[in-house]
Amino acid sequence: MACFVWACQSQEGPGVRVLSDSDSTLSPEIRALSKRIADDPRNAELYYLRGNTFYYEEEFEQAQIDLEASLMLNPDQALVHFRLAETCLQRDSALSPQAEFHFAEALRLKPDYQEAKMEQARLWVARQDYDKALANLTVLKSLDDFRDRAYLLESLVYREQGDTARSENILDALLRLNAQSYDATMQKALILLNRRDEMCLKWLDKAIALDELSDEALYHKGLWLQWQGKYADAMTLYENANKINPGHLYARYNRAVIENLFENYAQCEEHCNQLLDMSPDFALALALRGFSREKLGYKKAAQLDYQAALNIDPSLDLAREGLSQVN
Repeated sequence: MACFVWACQSQEGPGVRVLSDSDSTLSPEIRALSKRIADDPRNAELYYLRGNTFYYEEEFEQAQIDLEASLMLNPDQALVHFRLAETCLQRDSALSPQAEFHFAEALRLKPDYQEAKMEQARLWVARQDYDKALANLTVLKSLDDFRDRAYLLESLVYREQGDTARSENILDALLRLNAQSYDATMQKALILLNRRDEMCLKWLDKAIALDELSDEALYHKGLWLQWQGKYADAMTLYENANKINPGHLYARYNRAVIENLFENYAQCEEHCNQLLDMSPDFALALALRGFSREKLGYKKAAQLDYQAALNIDPSLDLAREGLSQVN
């Protein structure tokens, strides 16, 4: 842990701290800034710089302390309010009211702070304050630097409200403005996939052309082909998705499903083992491994897997039916 030296009020003001510049647990950048703060403990800019460094080191609790210290010394800093809002959200979603306050302060001090307006809209979407978010997005859609993100977030708002048609229309509008938008292309593909529209394949192929390392596009194309019974092609796409992202759980899970369909139970079990190493609470993988073990003749092991799956998801039919077979 960092060695904290708290300054007395008469020298530095209440609550402002100095960190030891000899503390080897701190990064060189933090130690260098700590030495500057020790020499100039009422310099708000230095606390911001150290808080910003902590932020990028993902030490969000420490970042919050320093950013609050910077604002205590000089509250009229839009950039610091913005970074503190982001820090609160990174640290804990329960701090969203604090984040909302600091975004508002950043915009009060700098009304044209468009990045703050964008992140404020994201926060409002997360809190389902859709009308507020849409008001921000209406402005941001007209700005080149924010246009794509604003359209995508607006599309998400309507999708979350259940208005898929309007969500798709917004994506189409963005694609007319920027046909090379991978994110809009992928979202369009997913809407079509969800309604089982074969045109999804065209959009998935376009997404892969725009980003050949997109594990999500490869996975969803594999899913469509799996639904069409084209298992070999689907398996190749899932394998490629896992080469790009070994942690893509559903690509690996669907590989296990296909192995199971062709009665390759040992391979299915191995995929499930790998899945459960990454995600021990993956109930579907437990149930599928139980089925494979049942078919391989390991009744007791299958029973344990089925029961473990039901402990996680009591409504899982595959596990319930499997358990009734091995009991």
